[in-house]
Amino acid sequence: MKDVQIDKDLKRAITIEKFMLKTLAWNVVLSIIKLVTGIIGSSFALISDAVNSISDIFASIVGIIGVKLSAKKADKDHPYGHERFESFFALIVAAIILFAAIELIRSSVTNLIEYFKVGTELQTPNYWALVGITVALIIKVIIYVKTKYMAKKHNSPILKADELNHFGDIFSTISGFVAVIGSMLGAPYLDQVGSILIAGFIIRVAVGIVLASMNQLVDESADKETVDAIIKAITRIVNKDQIDVLITRIHGVKCFVDLEIAMPGDMSLNQAHSLAEKIVTEIKFSVPVVKKTMVHVNPLSPENNK
Repeated sequence: MKDVQIDKDLKRAITIEKFMLKTLAWNVVLSIIKLVTGIIGSSFALISDAVNSISDIFASIVGIIGVKLSAKKADKDHPYGHERFESFFALIVAAIILFAAIELIRSSVTNLIEYFKVGTELQTPNYWALVGITVALIIKVIIYVKTKYMAKKHNSPILKADELNHFGDIFSTISGFVAVIGSMLGAPYLDQVGSILIAGFIIRVAVGIVLASMNQLVDESADKETVDAIIKAITRIVNKDQIDVLITRIHGVKCFVDLEIAMPGDMSLNQAHSLAEKIVTEIKFSVPVVKKTMVHVNPLSPENNK
């Protein structure tokens, strides 16, 4: 059974890696489209969105490295496995995204100050910018939908971070779209404002990734749905009132369970062990996200049979 689980984890890592390589390729295409049409179309908002896509390329590379490391087998130095590497690298992804956003804000604010205080002329975007940002928006929506599906299917922190990033990218691109149209209609400063809005969406996404990843790195308990599924699995073997203690903790993309079960005091050690093994097997079968369950047996008594 252990070898089967290792095979599943390896297959999962390979599937996620292949998907992220495809996403990486699309981010390269998006970056080129945005950068070229942004330069030709004289749109700072679109160029800023291109910088966002370029940061996504680096984020995808970091994510692929994280998935590879997290798929490694448990060893002497890491007896609980390497799943937390995926959450750790998700934090690095967030740092890259955050850096890009801060730089976008700095550049746009500088341009706006020069425009309103000094009177520096701002370029007005043309139809090339409008075409580029429309194509980019369509591609980004498709990538988001596919990433959302894969993140849910494989319960991957890296893909969930990517999903949030793509979701923010959609709104940032929409902001850029509105800014380009507004600038073309006679308000050139809106292109810079759009760039700042794009950066704001990026920062929000980065903060969301940080919070989600930190929860996975500090032994947060499993969500209610997972805990309910674990209890349901246990009660197929013993009564619910025999559960003395049930503690869960998230370890990267996996869940560990500490369980105390009350059993009759006259039960033999072999019988208690056999029953505990049945519970472990049932939890593993019913709740695949659970990597390991530790079962401690207490003697059944009026005090702990509540």
